[in-house]
Amino acid sequence: MPLVLAAVNMLSLLVLADAGLKYLLGQMLLHLRTYAHKEMLDESASNGAPGSRIPLRVIQFRHPQPVDERVDYR
Repeated sequence: MPLVLAAVNMLSLLVLADAGLKYLLGQMLLHLRTYAHKEMLDESASNGAPGSRIPLRVIQFRHPQPVDERVDYR
């Protein structure tokens, strides 16, 4: 009986270790993907070639002018 409990404990430890390693690997790949995307945006912004992507921090949204209800726009 103690041998069975030891085997079950070892199996549960292996399952937990596998899940932990998969989580850490996923986090590392997510970090690398984010870093690579940021590098790509920085490179395209410094390149200045036509058709290069504009980083989102450069794009500014302009709000429309407020509508004056006293003026007839027709």
